[in-house]
Amino acid sequence: MAATVKRSAVVGTVIGIFVCTLSACGSGRERPVRTGAVARASYPERSYEVLSLSALGKFEGSCPRGARSWTLRFVADDAANETVSYRIGGGRHHTSDVNPGKSIAFHLIANTARTHEPRLVPPRGQPRGLTTAVSVPTTKPLSVQIYQATEPQTLRANVRLALRTIGGESGQCVLVGSTISAYTYPNSRP
Repeated sequence: MAATVKRSAVVGTVIGIFVCTLSACGSGRERPVRTGAVARASYPERSYEVLSLSALGKFEGSCPRGARSWTLRFVADDAANETVSYRIGGGRHHTSDVNPGKSIAFHLIANTARTHEPRLVPPRGQPRGLTTAVSVPTTKPLSVQIYQATEPQTLRANVRLALRTIGGESGQCVLVGSTISAYTYPNSRP
């Protein structure tokens, strides 16, 4: 009889600890439960084409309003391997080889720089007018050099771009203060 009383006391204690742990002992706070799922922000998942370079690849990304940083990807064309050399703002140079169909990601911080862009202000009733400069918040400029050596030529593009977002929650990026230079070099001698 004494063994049964001890066993029921132990079982009662274990059940009490289990119930207390589940209810957080009446503290009024719920404990977080880990389920393995990662919480995501409510920003659009869609990537938009920002810039396309014929025979080299394209830049894709989204610039959701309110996000602290934006991811821009350069997706290489399916033609050949490419060497991508880049730097963000005044940072260090990085060089990476990108295989056909693969990508490299750049993480740009929103609203860290400003650029002066022209804006057309036509007088009333006239289609043309004066151009004034407007200060626009952008990312730090991304400078990218893309090399692709294929037979019978080498393609090179120098891209300098900065991004800002379009109004609203669409997540589309706008190129601001951007330049592109493209070159072709023959690999064979005449």
